[in-house]
Amino acid sequence: SGSSLSDGAFFHNPSSMESPDKSIGFSYHRYPADISLENLYYSFMHKDHLFNTYITKLDFGTLEDGKTLETFTAKDIVLGLAYKNQFQNRFSYGISIEYLYSNIENYYSDLLSLSLGLRSRFFDRRMGIGLSVENLCYVLTGYTSYTNQLPASYRLSAYYKLQYLKGLIAVDVYQNIDTGDLRYV
Repeated sequence: SGSSLSDGAFFHNPSSMESPDKSIGFSYHRYPADISLENLYYSFMHKDHLFNTYITKLDFGTLEDGKTLETFTAKDIVLGLAYKNQFQNRFSYGISIEYLYSNIENYYSDLLSLSLGLRSRFFDRRMGIGLSVENLCYVLTGYTSYTNQLPASYRLSAYYKLQYLKGLIAVDVYQNIDTGDLRYV
């Protein structure tokens, strides 16, 4: 339940991001088929407001067209800035703005994306609920004359940390704004 928990998964809901006063981090993950994911971030507090800047690169490696057997490369890069404010140690709101650049061989696309979120926690932070609107985007340049959009969605999430057992009950319900598809996790 990335929208209501403080587990670092603020890519769903910026109001759920947590950080000490200052932190910097880098991660690199290598996957099968020569795919790699790199992330660099810097978080800091300024006057009780949390800011996070990050760059993420997803490299799909060398791919092969199944029809022509020609090879090509593809990668995505995201530059982001996220902000969170908390009041009364119970409610928080956040916003993230991202620039996404995507490249497939000789084609590229770039866009701006906005996500907004609210979160509240109760009972000594054992219970929480979050609401977010994600991937509201504006395409700057499309791969072709057909413009692809990110899947904008609404998300409602909740969690409950069991008091006497090490366990967590969590649920995310999200709906694609464009298609109306409703999903539960």
